[in-house]
Amino acid sequence: MSVEALKKFALDHYEEGGHWVYETHDTGDYEIVFRSHKTLAEAKADLRAYWEYMNEREMECRFE
Repeated sequence: MSVEALKKFALDHYEEGGHWVYETHDTGDYEIVFRSHKTLAEAKADLRAYWEYMNEREMECRFE
């Protein structure tokens, strides 16, 4: 598992919401996620949960 794999995961899912991670996280943020999980799958799930939460917040705050 590596920080680079997490960065690539966010970029690969940019259009799905990964932009929330890719554009706002720096290497230190990825390192925190990396160290907080035992597996790459857990770290990726954490990042996905974050961007899904941000997508929900964005939808709640939309001005229509």
